[in-house]
Amino acid sequence: MRVSIFGATGSVGTSTLDVIEAAPPGTFEVVALTANRNVEALADAARRHGAEIAVIADDARKQELSEALAGNAIQAAAGTAGLMEAADIEVCCVIGAIVGASGLEPTLAADRRAERLALANQECLVFA
Repeated sequence: MRVSIFGATGSVGTSTLDVIEAAPPGTFEVVALTANRNVEALADAARRHGAEIAVIADDARKQELSEALAGNAIQAAAGTAGLMEAADIEVCCVIGAIVGASGLEPTLAADRRAERLALANQECLVFA
C-alpha cells in the first residue's frame, strides 16, 4: 500500500511510521513525507523508509534538507509548492496530520489523488 504522511515528524506521523515499521515487509511503501521545520527528523524518516520525496514546509530550510538527503535518491522540496507536489502523487492512503489551518490546502489536494484520507487534523474538518 502506497502511503504519504503529511506531518511526519509530529506525534501522529511518528506513530504512523512506527506502525509501518512493525508491519510485515512489503505491506507499505512510504511515498511522501512532510514536516514543518524539523529537517533532521524528516530526513532521517525519509531515509529509513525509502520515501520518494521529502518536503519541508519552511522554504528557508530547503538547502538544509537537500544536504541532509545528499547521496540518496530522495527528492527534496519545500514550501507550499513542495507540499502541493507531494499532494499530487497518487497513493492508496494519505495521513493528513499537518497542524492547523495550513494543512487544509495540501490535505484537500492529496484527497483528490488518494484512495483514502486518514485525517488527524481537527482544523481541516472545521474549515472544510
